Amino acid sequence: MGTEDSTQVEESLKEPKAPKKKAVKKAMKKVAKKAEKKGNGNGAKRQAVKEEGIVSIVDLAGEAGITAQAVRIKLRGSDIERGEGRWKFEEGSKRLKEARKLLGIGA
Repeated sequence: MGTEDSTQVEESLKEPKAPKKKAVKKAMKKVAKKAEKKGNGNGAKRQAVKEEGIVSIVDLAGEAGITAQAVRIKLRGSDIERGEGRWKFEEGSKRLKEARKLLGIGA
């Protein structure tokens, strides 16, 4: 009896087994699917609306081949006026030409 008890004690002291790869993969899929369903947290999925005749920071960033954040930083450091709260430019405006020149896109 003594050896059986010590074997049981040794087995109980062993490291717990790592979860199986298949189980982990399944759990990760479940979490990803749940997050995808949830969206951005407020129940509504946000969609960008492209305004006609307006050039945005994202448009300028794509033209310049840099990030939108880098475009904002350059614009903040310049004398170009921001407008009404957002960096949006009317197509063909003087401000847009200045912004493109600043970014080296060409006027």
